[in-house]
Amino acid sequence: MLGGIRKCSGIPVITVESSQERHQEIILSTITKRAYQIFEERERRHGFALDDWLTAEKELWREDDSNVTDFSRC
Repeated sequence: MLGGIRKCSGIPVITVESSQERHQEIILSTITKRAYQIFEERERRHGFALDDWLTAEKELWREDDSNVTDFSRC
């Protein structure tokens, strides 16, 4: 659901309203997909599910931290 459009330093910023549950679903889906990619990259060898999950989780949070833009001043 679209929350609104505003400008920050001349750049349009679209805000999206989302429920906490939906946000969690998106995060879990993203981690699951990346963990499976890691499993496939390792030639589908079993026994590393937790390692794959944790690696995918770390990648997601690392990517999230590097893409953070401070819009609090807008």
